[in-house]
Amino acid sequence: MSRKPIYNARSKGIDIAVWEGNTGPQFTIRKSYKDKQTGEWKESKTLFSNDLEILKELITEALSWGKNVENIEEPAHYAAAGATTVNLDDEDLDLPF
Repeated sequence: MSRKPIYNARSKGIDIAVWEGNTGPQFTIRKSYKDKQTGEWKESKTLFSNDLEILKELITEALSWGKNVENIEEPAHYAAAGATTVNLDDEDLDLPF
């Protein structure tokens, strides 16, 4: 069975997702880019200073969302609290996640 994030936000190839965890929410961060030579989508572990500014904004959004559901005792109820995806710009609409 495939799990889906309870919250997801992305901007300019940087993505943050919040997942239900056994002991509370868990967070994943990834950076994707399209290889200009092959046209394939790839992931990178390298972040540049401008990426950190984007990541800071995404983390702030995720934490703000989390405060709205922090009083929920059981992770299964996150969806009822408004699981959501936020797109902070239109450039990433074709990202493969």
